Amino acid sequence: MTAQKTGPRIESWATAPWDKADAYAIKAVAAGMASEAQQRRAIAWIMQASGLRDLSFRPDNTHATAFAEGKRFIGLQIAKLMELPAGVIEAAERAANRPKGRN
Repeated sequence: MTAQKTGPRIESWATAPWDKADAYAIKAVAAGMASEAQQRRAIAWIMQASGLRDLSFRPDNTHATAFAEGKRFIGLQIAKLMELPAGVIEAAERAANRPKGRN
């Protein structure tokens, strides 16, 4: 996994920092041609860009806080699926296929 990019906090709506390797990793994943290293780099960049580990609160701007929370929500959804145990996935599938009206 790539090192986390750090630096001064930028506005929540600003473009996430990226470099050439990040861009090519995302492109390779989208094309279904990514190496293992590119897949890991792409997901690391996506999680960083989502602001998952950033404080979303913006003390002087409720709209910026809401925007940051929206970005962070996406990261949380991705992290949830990445960490979801197989048993939970299978149980959800069985529940979805169960006839309605029966317990």
